[in-house]
Amino acid sequence: MHQGEAFDIEAGLPVALLREQNSMTWYEQAVDYIDMKWRGGAGKSRISVVETLTAVTAVLVRSDVGAPGPPILRKALRRWAFSPPRRNDDQPPEIRAALAWVKRGSLPVASLCDDKVVRKALDTLANKLDGTPAAPDYLGRRRRVFYNALKYAVREKRLQENPLDTTDWEAPRYGRRRDQPTRGRFPRTGPGAADSGQGRIGVASRRGRIRLRAVHKAPL
Repeated sequence: MHQGEAFDIEAGLPVALLREQNSMTWYEQAVDYIDMKWRGGAGKSRISVVETLTAVTAVLVRSDVGAPGPPILRKALRRWAFSPPRRNDDQPPEIRAALAWVKRGSLPVASLCDDKVVRKALDTLANKLDGTPAAPDYLGRRRRVFYNALKYAVREKRLQENPLDTTDWEAPRYGRRRDQPTRGRFPRTGPGAADSGQGRIGVASRRGRIRLRAVHKAPL
């Protein structure tokens, strides 16, 4: 017991607090991460974080039933939910409805322990809006943002480990749509291709599979 409360020894937290953290949704985690990054963040860094988390948040939901149109949902996230200065501004009815939908349907952060959920998010980041594969350097930037958002969840004890450290994932071949057959080698997206000076994303190919290996030396 801890101050009259049940205490989880492994997590090092009161059970009530652990239960609250484990019930946090990905949407809430994304908003919290953006608020943390916004303070002192450069303009380009903010844009990259907002753009990446908008793409991921739109697919990390329990069901597509009742979903708003993709452009409306992206606009609601990008211009209101993920923009701290505008979050409490007046919202058109369709924006309010879109945000209410994503708040209700957002998956819990703990669901990212499932490789299938992580791969779904990576598949989204690997493609542009028109369905064609993103360029390797663009994918590297988006994946780095996602990695750091998950790293923040670990720091806040919402996840025990970063799932990108252990997820096997196959990237689409650059220059082709996802529904087109691929031949030959995947484009180089190793440490040199994705290094930004703040960390790097390494991808090791093994029998056509790509294993994600992320190394970050910079703070969140």
